[in-house]
Amino acid sequence: MCICPTGFSGDRCELVDNTIILSFDKDIILPQQIFIYFIRMIENGPHENGTIFKTILTNEKSITIQWSYPFHVAFLDFFDKNYYLIIVHNKYKSSITIIRKITP
Repeated sequence: MCICPTGFSGDRCELVDNTIILSFDKDIILPQQIFIYFIRMIENGPHENGTIFKTILTNEKSITIQWSYPFHVAFLDFFDKNYYLIIVHNKYKSSITIIRKITP
């Protein structure tokens, strides 16, 4: 087992992680921390969930997230009951870069 550098996974670090680059509209007041939730839909089985906790620096207007597991839905949680959908895939695609602007 190897310890992979950021952005890679797999037995030999041969897989490129999914990258999500999020920018935020100027009208969105960003908290210092957010959760990013990932949901993997499994046919005839329970869904799998994963979460990343991310700290946002003062005046930061974009963040980059690396995620190495399959997922179909991703969304943000701002801790104030405001949720923002990032993406919905019908079919999982690996090693992709997703760029989104989050707007109110």
